Amino acid sequence: VTGAHAVLAFSSGMAAITTAILSMVGQGDNLVTSNRLFGHSYAFFKTTLPGFGVEVRFVDLTDEVALAGAVDERTRLIFFETITNPQLEILDISRLAAFAHARNLVLVGDSTTTPPNVFMARSFGVDVEVMSTTKFISGGAAAFGGVAIDHGTFAWEKVPALASWHSRFGIDAL
Repeated sequence: VTGAHAVLAFSSGMAAITTAILSMVGQGDNLVTSNRLFGHSYAFFKTTLPGFGVEVRFVDLTDEVALAGAVDERTRLIFFETITNPQLEILDISRLAAFAHARNLVLVGDSTTTPPNVFMARSFGVDVEVMSTTKFISGGAAAFGGVAIDHGTFAWEKVPALASWHSRFGIDAL
């Protein structure tokens, strides 16, 4: 349904988010995310990642000036939710993708509230999509799960944490 390059399944949505993020950042790196996030995602960014030496910069992703001010040479990605939970804010995702890609940043979107039959993330410029399958896909918590979806649109050699892996095993972005 997604037209994805690759998909990994996990035991939960938070496991998908954690694995996706930790594969792209290292000690001394930073990422930019919304100041409006699902509680467990917020806690992961606020308390867990700093313990790994990763700085998380919370900004209003609808404010392009604040967003631009939060990005520097150690920024590796922008993380957002397609529809924020619980605020129900919807971003201009195409604009966010253009901003991220102009700076060689991976755009990671949590599409839990907009599963693939509702929202085609790749067509809006999302490079990596994560979601909790517990919500809509498995029938409202009938089974826990999560997925990380690589849409094959990002040149992974541009991510320092993945550059050596890409040179040994990678393929070019589609």
